[in-house]
Amino acid sequence: MRIFVKFAAAIAGLFIATASAQAAVSVRIDLSSQRMHVTNGKGESHTWAISSGRSGFSTPRGSYRPYSLQRMHYTISLDA
Repeated sequence: MRIFVKFAAAIAGLFIATASAQAAVSVRIDLSSQRMHVTNGKGESHTWAISSGRSGFSTPRGSYRPYSLQRMHYTISLDA
């Protein structure tokens, strides 16, 4: 019986740990005005200035989906 309880707790922990967050976020980018407008599921919105590709380095157009939403992002330098 103890093994079953431990196994059930481990499986429940696995499902809780791998549950993904859901967020309704809309992002629109206006390249002509160099502005990004973000609206969340609650209707709150914010606008930021952006800097897209310079001459000779075009900004790819299209629809994209985020693969990760994080409060803080860090970049690791591989130049050691």
